[in-house]
Amino acid sequence: MAREKKKKTLMMKARKWKEKMKSTTFPMMKRKKKGMKLMEKRRMKTRNDEILKMKKYNNRYRLDTAFNIAEAELGIARLLDAEDVDVGSPDEKSIMTYVAQFLHKYPDVKVNI
Repeated sequence: MAREKKKKTLMMKARKWKEKMKSTTFPMMKRKKKGMKLMEKRRMKTRNDEILKMKKYNNRYRLDTAFNIAEAELGIARLLDAEDVDVGSPDEKSIMTYVAQFLHKYPDVKVNI
């Protein structure tokens, strides 16, 4: 009998704790999620501004910058040089190998061709 009473008391405490956690944690998580979305939105806006500024530079500079960003931020090894790509007929196998690194690192991204 004492065991059943103890079990019942523990169950009631667990329910109260669960309700308390629902009321405190969920709104906090929701605010945190909104903050993360806002930070991401600002970051994307900054990136878009940076991309628009890049239009005034030549192809080799833009390619070099893209390769540097891919290496530094995405961990994609820099297999190509801007000088090798910005030519009339670049080496297709080298470009395919470089692009394959992206597909290998991010296999879930859908490509619309």
